[in-house]
Amino acid sequence: MNTERYVRQHIYGAAHRATVGAAGGLIPLVEAELRELAAELLTPGRPGFEITERDGRIELGGVDYRTLVELTLRLTTAHDLRLEISRGKAGGRRELEGLLRAVPWEVYLPRGARIEVRADSRGSRLYHEGLIEECTTVALTEAGLVAANLLPTEEGGAAEAGPALRAGGDSSRASGRPRLSRPAGADADFRLTVRLESNRVRIELSLVGAPLWRRGYRASFDARAPLREDLAQGAVRSALSFAAGVEEAASPPSFDTLLIPFAGSGTLLFESLIARFGIAPCLFGRSYAFERFAFGAPPSAAWLKERLAKAIAERFASTGRLQAVLIDSHAGAIRAARENLASFERLLRAAGPLPLHCAFRESDVFAAPWSAQLPPAAASLFVPLNPPYGHRLAVGSVDHLYQRIGESLERLAGDLAVTAALRAGDAGGVGRGRGARLERGEGTPRRISGFVLCPTEGAWRRFQNATPAFRKRTLHLGQGGLDIRLCLFAVDPASRK
Repeated sequence: MNTERYVRQHIYGAAHRATVGAAGGLIPLVEAELRELAAELLTPGRPGFEITERDGRIELGGVDYRTLVELTLRLTTAHDLRLEISRGKAGGRRELEGLLRAVPWEVYLPRGARIEVRADSRGSRLYHEGLIEECTTVALTEAGLVAANLLPTEEGGAAEAGPALRAGGDSSRASGRPRLSRPAGADADFRLTVRLESNRVRIELSLVGAPLWRRGYRASFDARAPLREDLAQGAVRSALSFAAGVEEAASPPSFDTLLIPFAGSGTLLFESLIARFGIAPCLFGRSYAFERFAFGAPPSAAWLKERLAKAIAERFASTGRLQAVLIDSHAGAIRAARENLASFERLLRAAGPLPLHCAFRESDVFAAPWSAQLPPAAASLFVPLNPPYGHRLAVGSVDHLYQRIGESLERLAGDLAVTAALRAGDAGGVGRGRGARLERGEGTPRRISGFVLCPTEGAWRRFQNATPAFRKRTLHLGQGGLDIRLCLFAVDPASRK
């Protein structure tokens, strides 16, 4: 095969299909982000491409390879982007093996590369995903590649008896296959997915490698209230979009102040900044699978990173300094957050200094009113909340914790003259009895928006009942096998005078 010609014609010169991987509950947000990026692509390519949601997946059609690379570098709410490298039909094992052997593996994958293989079969005669993975592993081994999650353990050993296929499929196993095993924790260079749906096969190769939520900005970890970065980004974007709807704004409002109780290692701070400035995750220096493909990364990738860094530098230079207050009762969490902020700023140094002043408070989050923690002139306040569901907090039950969170937020609204304005409709008489807090910014417009993650219905109800001043909306996210309620909140400034 003339590899150079194949790459020119079938990779750079063709329109592609791809699948975007996203967490449960984030599909609408990922689709919206894709449409935003499609409207402002930096890489010249085919005009427009299809974005469709199907069976909990987002599929792209008619998309240029360079565009896929740009999406890989810029997406913040998805966790994977897989390029379709082959497709066909397979009603049984022999047909699948024929399809796998016909893939020009040498074009995409360097010899000796370690591949993580995953299968997904729905409504197909070839239904056993373990057998599909074994067939794929054999094809990769024959091509001089190594499956990192299914490795040969006996060269030339007899094949193990495989699972039987449904009626009409192949029931026999060819002899002379290597015996396969699953090593624990094997690292892979690339990730390959073989999908069967109604006997139609799609072979997909991840452009990403390690999941996109592994941003690369962390220097230290604190897992006492863990939240994956893509889920945190989805929550931040949902809250800002909800606030825009409350304000009837054309675009999500920005914020000048962040208040983050239960700060942990700082994930909510960093994902809020990424959303606020539109920071492309590729600027944190992580690597991507497409950069290691046998035919190499497109020249546009390095150019793209330079353009994205320049755009962020311009936003930093044109933005006034943001304020952030991070509160956590655990010294280890505060230490991790400090280290991670230093790493975050260092990795973005090429874009210029981050316009942020951050205060770290090691204390019980309920030790003082939240309004007392804020810097002066906090006009637009964003409050992302991911409580540790009662752990390391001496507040009794989880339900009681969320009631106290709601009460603290409601008091914060009152201290910032929002509640009084909503109820009395008279800004001139707002805050009698709280004048000490209002002296700093009397007459300044105040807005509070944010979100809280609620692990149970009881916790969600307690929070809802404790925050009557706020407009709220509830979404659902899957986290750690739990159905988490994402409660968005905002104060309607149109009700104030």
